[in-house]
Amino acid sequence: MNVSAIPKGRKLYPPATAEAIAGVSRFLPAELPEDYATLLSQADGVYADHFTLFSCEELPERNATFEIGKYLPGFVIIGGDGGGSALIMRGGRGRPPVYLVGHGAMFPEFMFLLAESLEEWITAGCPVDPDAEPSAAPDGDKRS
Repeated sequence: MNVSAIPKGRKLYPPATAEAIAGVSRFLPAELPEDYATLLSQADGVYADHFTLFSCEELPERNATFEIGKYLPGFVIIGGDGGGSALIMRGGRGRPPVYLVGHGAMFPEFMFLLAESLEEWITAGCPVDPDAEPSAAPDGDKRS
């Protein structure tokens, strides 16, 4: 994964330590997504014009505050769009899709597919508009 491909107008923080990455899962509602752990090893947090990706330090608090384990078991909030929606991924190994869901409607039926993987989302320019063409699911339905 190439975090330098994240669009301009962003700040990449120094990489997280292996210890911080390994330890953060015990404070999350699900195992840290493997793809996101890779990102954290390159940048422990990203702040951009239209989105934020949380650092190891921020992840536990954001997931607890929005009760992600209660409303979307198996998922982890990895960031936000700065406008009331969360970027989420299924926890665990592999390369899960990236979704956008409103903080006030954290239910599967309100999740919008942004990309099939974190790497694909970054390569596409980190879109957070669920109506953008690149974010449409393969069957054309923008909801997953």
